[in-house]
This record gives sequence, C-alpha cells and structure tokens, in this order.
Amino acid sequence: ALVDTIKVELSTHRANGEDFILLTPGNYGSDYIKEYIGISPEKAVLTSNFIGDAMVETEKLGFKGLLLIGHIGKLVKLAANMFNTHSKYGDSRMDIFSSCAGANGLKKERFNEMLECATCDDAIRILKEENIYEDTMKMIVSRIEKNMKLKVPEMEIGLIVFSKEYGLLGESDNAKELLNRIKEQ
Repeated sequence: ALVDTIKVELSTHRANGEDFILLTPGNYGSDYIKEYIGISPEKAVLTSNFIGDAMVETEKLGFKGLLLIGHIGKLVKLAANMFNTHSKYGDSRMDIFSSCAGANGLKKERFNEMLECATCDDAIRILKEENIYEDTMKMIVSRIEKNMKLKVPEMEIGLIVFSKEYGLLGESDNAKELLNRIKEQ
C-alpha cells in the first residue's frame, strides 16, 4: 500500500509537469529540507524504506532526474546496494563504514570498535578521531551514487547525505544544480 501511495505522489508531480523530483526517506529528510535547503518539504516525495521502488518508478514515469536527500543511517545501506532499507532485510551500516574506513587507513585496533557502533554518528566520530573522515565519506557517497546510477541508468541522479549531529556529510557534484532545477519547477 505504501509503494502504491508513493507511485500516486510521483504520478501527481509528473502530471504537474515536473521533470525533476526530490526524494527523501522520511521525517529527518523533511526536516533537513526545510531547515537547511530552504524549500517546503511538501516538494519532496517520502519514500520510507522503499527508496529503490521510488527510484524505478521515477524512471518509468519519465522524470529526467532525481535528487535524494537523506540521513546517513538510511542512505549508507545504498552503498551496499540495499534499496529496501528496512532493518528486517539486513543492517549493513557498520560493515559499510568499517570496510570504507579500512580502505582509508582505519587502524586495526579501531576496526572492531567501529563494527560495534550502535549509530552512524558513533562511526563518524571514530572517522574524525582517526583523521579519515573526509576520504571515507567521499568513498561512501561515491558508492551510493554509483549504485543509484546502476538502479536508474536513464536518469540524472543526485544525492545529499546528512547527519543530525554532524550536518552535511557529502553530496554528489551535481546536487546543487539538481536542487536549483527542482526549485525552478
């Protein structure tokens, strides 16, 4: 039923002549859009855990592009190609953080600590303490972006990832351009 609601909302935006769509998983994204992006959260379609379904539907409806804005706790799962982000389908958040941090020089003695983190903000704290935050976040954002492009290859996609504690964590190179297109519609 929720996927049907998402499809109806997307169809309405498309019927209103919109070529570019803003997606966000939920309330954290809506709050971020309102507070930091400065546009009405009603401009976004809430995807809940069904990010992949929403993306595929945008492509079917003929949107030219989409911008996904979301909290790292949800979006990091896309780096592992998990487009249904409900925890019952798995929780690879710390595995992704740990592997990307390891690739960027995370010390062996901190690896298990990161694997045991309860939140993404906790993992980010370790990245900052180890001075590998920037490179690791770039890698995570790049992996998310790559998987999004594979999911909807006919569309221009963009991405903004944030944390409630740390703010903006990363964005695709075209995020601002897509955001401007969405605002102008």
